[in-house]
Amino acid sequence: FQKRPFVASDEVDYKRLTWRNTFLTIVLFVSPFLLLYFAVNAEVSSLIKNQIHSRLSDTIAENIKAISIFLQDRETDLRSFSHLEVENIREVQSLAPLLKTLVSEKRWYDFLLIADLEGNIVLSINLDIAGNIADREYFRASKAGKFFYSGVFFSDLTQSSAMVLSHPLFNRENRTIGVLAASLDLESFYSLLFDLRIGKT
Repeated sequence: FQKRPFVASDEVDYKRLTWRNTFLTIVLFVSPFLLLYFAVNAEVSSLIKNQIHSRLSDTIAENIKAISIFLQDRETDLRSFSHLEVENIREVQSLAPLLKTLVSEKRWYDFLLIADLEGNIVLSINLDIAGNIADREYFRASKAGKFFYSGVFFSDLTQSSAMVLSHPLFNRENRTIGVLAASLDLESFYSLLFDLRIGKT
């Protein structure tokens, strides 16, 4: 056999072969680690997500319970306010100082109002409100004898957002003479509603 003379193209082939072998070696060496990394990362991510979802579910359940207890407490407040030592709706004006004191002791309320059975507002505490609320859902519900709490809505009476709780108003003979309604202080209510006690992540 005659030895073939070395030419420049051979050097190029050797370099190409060397780079190819090096690349394949790196790929074969690194691939198992990459696969292991992605497998572990996927497992850990799934575990963390499950823990976060579980924590959020627990937190939501806690807040639902807190809000439920809060509304029950507010119902108790209104029930205690709703039995007045008066004979008829015209006499409630004389109880304004007492009602104002009761409301001032409760940080949860923006204002309190009393309406007669026709829906005419006869007394307003903490905010000067006048008019007729006969078409309001909370008035109709409490006139029918039920405690009622609305969602948050824009009130044309106050020209602001409001959440109203209402209760039948009784005289000393336990006869319904009107409706007692109170608007929650939304800032205090939102602080309760959004107190999730978790970080940004």
